[in-house]
Amino acid sequence: MPSIVFLCGMPGCGKTSTAKKVSKQLQWKCIDLDNYISEITSKSPSKWIVEHGEEAFRKVESETLQHLVFNENTIVSVGGGTPCFYNNLDWMQRLGTCIYINLPVKALWNRVAAKGFETRPLLGNEQEALQKLTDLFEIRKPFYEQITWKESGLSLDVKLLAKKIKASFY
Repeated sequence: MPSIVFLCGMPGCGKTSTAKKVSKQLQWKCIDLDNYISEITSKSPSKWIVEHGEEAFRKVESETLQHLVFNENTIVSVGGGTPCFYNNLDWMQRLGTCIYINLPVKALWNRVAAKGFETRPLLGNEQEALQKLTDLFEIRKPFYEQITWKESGLSLDVKLLAKKIKASFY
């Protein structure tokens, strides 16, 4: 049975870059759920949300997640809201191990602002984004807090995380 790790957390916490680096360290497969959705539907998550609304995107996201086939050890970077809809968190916790990459809102804001808001329609424009990010964090926090394995995104050591993951499975 393959080992599966789901990296969870707010937009900007480093899920995607961490997944790539940890999977390389472990020589595991890496899946970025948002990129995978873009590949199979020809629409980015932001385009889904702008064109059809968040609810439509969350349905596609959940269906895509729960239809993934894991034939090998895999690190999966999920979208920030993935654990919060359609019992995805329960599903991920039954299938594998979830890790919450925690980052304070101000640090999230700095990272998101540095990359721009074009790909983050849930945050609106720059004037609204900090408040929307704060509100989103508060809404999602109860879901993230259900994840027992937490890592600080401020001082995340990818090599150490890879060792911890390996130790937890072997």
